[in-house]
Amino acid sequence: MSSDMSKVYFFKVCKALLVMALVCVTLANCTLQSESVAVASSFGKSSSENHADTSTNQENVNGILVMAHGGGKAWNKQVEDAVLPLRDEYHVAVAFGMADAASLQGGVKELESKGVKNVAVVRLFVSGDSWRERTAKILGLVEGAPEFSSKNNQAIDFRGSESREELHSSLMAKSFWKVESSANLGMSAIGLSAADEMEVVIGDRVESLSEQPSSEDVVVIAHGPGDDAENFLWISRIQKILSKVQTKLQLHDVKAFTLREDWPEKREDAEAAIREYVSEANLAGRTVIVVPFRVSGFGPYAELLRGLNYRSNGLGLLPHKNVTLWIRNQAQEIHRRLLAGG
Repeated sequence: MSSDMSKVYFFKVCKALLVMALVCVTLANCTLQSESVAVASSFGKSSSENHADTSTNQENVNGILVMAHGGGKAWNKQVEDAVLPLRDEYHVAVAFGMADAASLQGGVKELESKGVKNVAVVRLFVSGDSWRERTAKILGLVEGAPEFSSKNNQAIDFRGSESREELHSSLMAKSFWKVESSANLGMSAIGLSAADEMEVVIGDRVESLSEQPSSEDVVVIAHGPGDDAENFLWISRIQKILSKVQTKLQLHDVKAFTLREDWPEKREDAEAAIREYVSEANLAGRTVIVVPFRVSGFGPYAELLRGLNYRSNGLGLLPHKNVTLWIRNQAQEIHRRLLAGG
């Protein structure tokens, strides 16, 4: 083979090798890109799944402890039913009793055992002032509660109390100490009487009983406190809700009362005022609709109104979806404060 032909052959071989190398590099890059896409896709899925898990975990980190007065089995069940929809979003516990350390401690520990780090204590009371200072001390939000010891442990099981007398006796024997917890604790400030959500509840109760609004008077009765200034706030807040309901439904009149049930002398005056109002409406030929502003049930109002004409379905604020909504809204606000370090 001549020298010129050898050179030509050599250059052809080199060119072929170069082309093959380029093809290999291109194929390798494609493979890497495919693998990168696959990995990115896999991470994307993982990231999405992790985000979902994080979201779920975040929800699980935030728990709700609903604090309620407690009553008989039917009363307690209405509270349990009200929080049931929230269990799809949060871990939820219920502490029955009026600021009882043992009950609150049990609820906190129940939530901690499920991984909850931020506990929103939502107090399901008509007034935000009810047991607020005592509860804040028990939760360690302010000073004043002692550390746990057997001497201050008077744990009471509120769930089985059937009679009013038995329940009242149990509630007077409350335990008091600072709960032991590694979680962040926060507490709701307002009660149901100051909640915008209750306008819908009262409106629905009245509307379900109303036939001729222009000739109907609505009486809303709440338990009430002993302190006169606090009692004024109870009535003012409920009357504010009632005024909105009156405007919406075009009712003849609306009136909020408190019975002040646990203070005999003040109760006597309250009973007289309520009966007088209903009697005057009866004499005027107007229909009286009575709605209890209580968490559950009609309370002692049937006896109070004996002999008078009125219409009622006996329902308190529960059952109603807006009570659940209020609990959720209060919990979310507390969680925001806790996450912000407040």
